[in-house]
Amino acid sequence: MEPLTITSQPQSQTVTNGGQAVFTVAAKGSPPLGYQWQFDANPISGANSASLTLATVNASMAGAYRVVVSDASGSTTSSNAFLRVLVEPHIANVTFASGQVRISFPSLNGLNYLLEYKDQLSDASWKVVSSAPGTGGTLTLSDLTATVPTRFYRVRVE
Repeated sequence: MEPLTITSQPQSQTVTNGGQAVFTVAAKGSPPLGYQWQFDANPISGANSASLTLATVNASMAGAYRVVVSDASGSTTSSNAFLRVLVEPHIANVTFASGQVRISFPSLNGLNYLLEYKDQLSDASWKVVSSAPGTGGTLTLSDLTATVPTRFYRVRVE
C-alpha cells in the first residue's frame, strides 16, 4: 500500500475578468483516489477530479482554492492556491483644477492601481504618475504636475 501524498500542488493564478482559471493537483496513493476541491475552505459541488476549471471568472471568485485528496488510508489537503482576478477599472469622475488632474473609480481590495500618462499618443511608453492599493471603495489617483496643454491618461490594474 503506497502512502497518500500530493506530488504537485495547485499553483496560484492571476486571471483577467471573464478569463479561465485551471487548477491541477497530482497525487499518489492507493487507487482509487478521491478529490474534493474547496473555495475558501468550503467544498465546491461537483468538483471531484484532479483538476478544477473555472470558466468566465469574476471578482467574486477571487480567493483561496485547495483540494482534499483521499484514498482508503485517509486524506491529505493541498496547500492553498490563490486566484486573483484583474477587473478593468471604470472611470467614475475626472476633475482638472489648478494644474492637477484627479481620476476616481471603484477599486477592489488586493489589487494595485496605476495612473499612467502620455504627452503624445505616439510616445513609446506610458509613464506612471501615481499608484495606490485598492480599498474596496472609490479610489482617486492624481497627477499633480499636469502642466502640458494635452495629456492622455489611463488607469491600469495589476
